[in-house]
Amino acid sequence: MNKMRSISFYARNRNIYFYIKIIVFAISGLLSIDRCLSNDNTVENSEIDVYNSLPAKWSKSIIIEVLEKNLEIKISSRVAGAVESLVWAKKEFINSYDHGRELQSAVSFDGFGECLNPTEAGSEIDGRGSDSSSKLEILKLARNSLSTRTKMAYWKPPAASGPSCPKGPAGYTNVRTSYELEKKISVGVFGLDNVIEHSVKFIVPTRHNSGVFEASTMYLVNEFDKFWVYDVKNRNLKIFNANNMEQEMPVVISTADKNYAVGVYSPDLPQKNYQKLGYGVFRFPTPKEDGKFTSKWNCVFRMGAIAEGEYNFRCFIVVGKIEDVKNSLEKLAAKFTKIN
Repeated sequence: MNKMRSISFYARNRNIYFYIKIIVFAISGLLSIDRCLSNDNTVENSEIDVYNSLPAKWSKSIIIEVLEKNLEIKISSRVAGAVESLVWAKKEFINSYDHGRELQSAVSFDGFGECLNPTEAGSEIDGRGSDSSSKLEILKLARNSLSTRTKMAYWKPPAASGPSCPKGPAGYTNVRTSYELEKKISVGVFGLDNVIEHSVKFIVPTRHNSGVFEASTMYLVNEFDKFWVYDVKNRNLKIFNANNMEQEMPVVISTADKNYAVGVYSPDLPQKNYQKLGYGVFRFPTPKEDGKFTSKWNCVFRMGAIAEGEYNFRCFIVVGKIEDVKNSLEKLAAKFTKIN
């Protein structure tokens, strides 16, 4: 009897159940659409993995399609969360020979050069080892971005001196500093899938008379030995034959066949008081068969009378074939020219 009453109740109310199912299905569809939209290459996936602690040895990567080829950006414990590998189209770009290379950030203060030089990836004394004197404090990973906060190490050990230290030792006693770096690397910004935004925040705990902020620098494997500059005004890419210097135009370094190239641009360079500076290119010509051979570019900002506080900078890294890099540099420059 109870069973019959239950069947009768369902029969009287089956229309209600039918409409409830329709409503639930519609809501699920809307949520699915929202998730699909959030997966667009120009925005972050809503799912973010946060790591407040990691094992002693670890590595993490983001892999995303760029110009119909896979791009992989890898960070690890060896370099305290700095970028030790960038592979596009199966080609490694980054020279990670020691802890001073990589794709990373650093700063030097008060004219001490490398003797007051907090560095993201670690210290000179870390050499080619598997550990870093810098310390990663937090890591966040999303589909097309990664964020870190790192307590940086001094590049030179305490009491060091030499040609790269114009004023001699700076007086610190520990290799790990109280200077922190927060960074965010985002792939595929402004609808340009081969543009990587490298935004950094230096947290400076004490006053200084001056600072040179190397917001972004990339050291490259030995095949990258052709230098270019991008003329924003005339929208063309020109061979750049000079070495080991800084100037005001965005720079590109490529392989000889032009099939692999990487450039850097910042809408905030050149700075008002440093109109002929901002982008550097350097070549360190040890024998090419030696892993020490490398070239690099950097994206550099200078400041005087630095107070305790936070200092933010942004540089845009562009990868691809040489023509891909040129086209995206042109679009970036046009975008920020309109904004400014």
